[in-house]
Amino acid sequence: MKTLCITGGIASGKSLVSQYLKSLGYTLIDSDVITHELLLKEAVLKEINAFFPSAFVAGSLDKKKLADIIFSDKEAKKHLDDIMHQKVYEAIFTELKKHKHEQIVVIDVPLVYETNKQDLFDYVLLVYVDYETQLNRLMSRNQYTKQEAKNRILSQSSLEEKVKKATFVVDNRYTITDTYNQVNDILKIILKEV
Repeated sequence: MKTLCITGGIASGKSLVSQYLKSLGYTLIDSDVITHELLLKEAVLKEINAFFPSAFVAGSLDKKKLADIIFSDKEAKKHLDDIMHQKVYEAIFTELKKHKHEQIVVIDVPLVYETNKQDLFDYVLLVYVDYETQLNRLMSRNQYTKQEAKNRILSQSSLEEKVKKATFVVDNRYTITDTYNQVNDILKIILKEV
């Protein structure tokens, strides 16, 4: 089994690439889905509540309030990362064990470089867009103000830095067909090595 980690910045097109690979029949392990599942667990919510009581309304986690806190305070973001990241990676590797007989398993991990876990995977595919494209897509997609979008982009390592570290780069500034063709070319390379 080869592990192909899909990463990139917020609004760069990771989901487009991940969902395309899933449509081709590859197993997709999505760290965002794992995170959402973890946020349903009482023990995890208690840990978050200990650091971020103001993110809870009537005993329930308000994800928007939590996001507003962590994207405006680096120290707060680090606290949340310390709570969540180890749990997410444990869940990823538990899931990977179930698919060890498959040729390629795809894992969508937006923050693989920020968590310094890139070496856990055989390949890292970075989905790239330039800063202006990323900013405009994020504002359009999430209805964020320019400052809200900037804060979220700046909370992650720059895509230019990630390009230097990735095994493969898909330039997602053009058409969907162009992106899919780049992914197909990468798959051919990996399948030769399986």
